Amino acid sequence: MSYSLLKEITILIVEDNESELEEMGSLLDIYFKKCYRAKDGEEGYELFTKNRVDIVMSDIGLPKLDGFGMINKIRTIDKSVAIVIHTVFTNIDTFLNAIKYGVSDFVLKPATATKILDTLLKASANIIRDRELKKEQLLTQIIFEKFPYKIMITDLENNILLTNSPFKNSLHLDDTKREKCHEVLYGLKEPCNTPQRVCNKGRIIKTGVGDTQWHAQIKDGNKSYLEVETVPLKDEDGKVYSLLKIIKDRTEEKTREIKLEKMANYDILTGLPNRILLYDRLEQAMLRSNRSREEFAFLFIDIDDFKSINDRYGHRCGDILLKKISKRVTSAIRKIDTLARFGGDEFVLILESVSSVEQCRVIVEEIFNRLKKGFKLTDDIIVNASCSIGIDLYSPLKKHKSKEELIQNADIAMYEAKKSGKDRFQFFEGN
Repeated sequence: MSYSLLKEITILIVEDNESELEEMGSLLDIYFKKCYRAKDGEEGYELFTKNRVDIVMSDIGLPKLDGFGMINKIRTIDKSVAIVIHTVFTNIDTFLNAIKYGVSDFVLKPATATKILDTLLKASANIIRDRELKKEQLLTQIIFEKFPYKIMITDLENNILLTNSPFKNSLHLDDTKREKCHEVLYGLKEPCNTPQRVCNKGRIIKTGVGDTQWHAQIKDGNKSYLEVETVPLKDEDGKVYSLLKIIKDRTEEKTREIKLEKMANYDILTGLPNRILLYDRLEQAMLRSNRSREEFAFLFIDIDDFKSINDRYGHRCGDILLKKISKRVTSAIRKIDTLARFGGDEFVLILESVSSVEQCRVIVEEIFNRLKKGFKLTDDIIVNASCSIGIDLYSPLKKHKSKEELIQNADIAMYEAKKSGKDRFQFFEGN
């Protein structure tokens, strides 16, 4: 190890022997950044309080205030300064007091220059290492506090040990109150253990590998989305002892994503599934039917004389009518069924798990009943509306039809119903 390290260190020598003090001071002046000299304990203490050196090298038998008395006073203002005893005393009391006051090392008189320098170099290396560690800790703390996302560290019992400023500021945490992770993040009294919010702690502790989860939560009536990345903190043996969680508020991105998804899959006017989502729902219905061996019905619905209503009262009233019709038809069907807007005044309906033609007929009759009451479009405009419905049945026991065939067949049946006088339904007869 190079003596050049000593150039970063300041030292105070306390020695009552003036020739020894001068000789040692001349040596250390060469190697150290700064070397201070004191002839007694009181002067040594005063120089330390004024200059706060890195190392104090002191004899024990000093006038006015002995070495341990001075060290005791120094320790009241600095518990970490390195102290090296340079003495002839080797009795047990000396060693016990040295332990008591946290002495770093001993140099027994008489000592060579090399012995003194090597002892001080060892103490200096520890000081420089501690400085670097403090720098790293300070840098880590700055990054921790300035990190743009919320951070918290928990123990393995879900207790929050540490949080950064963005976390405290957003949730108004009380540092004096120890809280649980699930209490602060989700307002839960018990740890996350539901299908919607599964705690990943057990898996991370077992595997030592972190992961990321998305959580939706509702607070004060507002829905928000959190992305929670959990990083395991491990000891030297690789055992997880704590968990660091980085919490990112993804509400804006998720809301935008949901909006775009809705625009892509749902009709803007009625809020019903559009053709894109319909084809997916229809394909899923066919797969379920093939597995369960249950039939389902596909209905093509067209509003009778819609064009004349649109032309007479305007497109705004036409749009209102389409929205009101979609709501009434929705109220007549089950949650498992799918009503979609196919385009213009055309709707399609997937009736799942229809066990018979008669069951399908009952639901269709209920749709007609819901549409019989007049539709109020404005304060002055009330219209009556009906629809024509074409129906095709999908049976897994017969030759499988494609999505396109189902739609085409139901469309053909719908036109047959219109030819028969409108406000009625017709099954496809080519089955």
